[in-house]
Amino acid sequence: MRSRPETRRPHVGPRLQLAVLLATAFAWPMMGCVGLPGSEASVRFESNDQGMEVVETGVRGLGARSEFRSANLLLEQGDPEEALGSLRALAEAEPALSAPRVNLAIALREAGRLEEAEAELRRALDSNPRHPVTHNELGIVLRRLGRFEEARASYELALQTLPDFHFALRNRGIVCELFLQDDVCALESYRTYLDVVPEDPEVALWVALLEQRASAEVTQ
Repeated sequence: MRSRPETRRPHVGPRLQLAVLLATAFAWPMMGCVGLPGSEASVRFESNDQGMEVVETGVRGLGARSEFRSANLLLEQGDPEEALGSLRALAEAEPALSAPRVNLAIALREAGRLEEAEAELRRALDSNPRHPVTHNELGIVLRRLGRFEEARASYELALQTLPDFHFALRNRGIVCELFLQDDVCALESYRTYLDVVPEDPEVALWVALLEQRASAEVTQ
């Protein structure tokens, strides 16, 4: 079976940066803010010269905390077990903020503790059910658990909030193509992804192969 790597950030911070894979800017419909119940925190979606950004506001000082910086560094260095303690403490201390709990779930996933990662992501969604980064991360966990229809649904929930969320578009295409054998969904996902990220040769190749296969099936 062909493989496709999930597209995700290695970790997220107080400002959840979603790097864009092209140099030019793009725009999407204005969405405003998504409030986090029981808190002054909110999630805002913005565009700028570098692309898209998911900005989580309302909890001051998290980025300056040494334990948060250290835990993120451990994640980047491939040492998720060492990051777990600090991230768990921060997630409990700031229950309305998605970033520490999402990072905790990433650490658990990279440590092979998928069911625990799923539980933490669902707790994050209890605080902010529309957070696209959380839904994308949950889709990755569900895919690794072999729950492919649920993974697709999770990516689609991310896209309901942020239709141009290229990571979720790419990931939905992968799960549709390789695990659900739904070439129509895969092609739609990849083509929409390429509207956002036109300079990705890998996905362009996947589209060409799927189109070639569809053409061959029609002529048979």
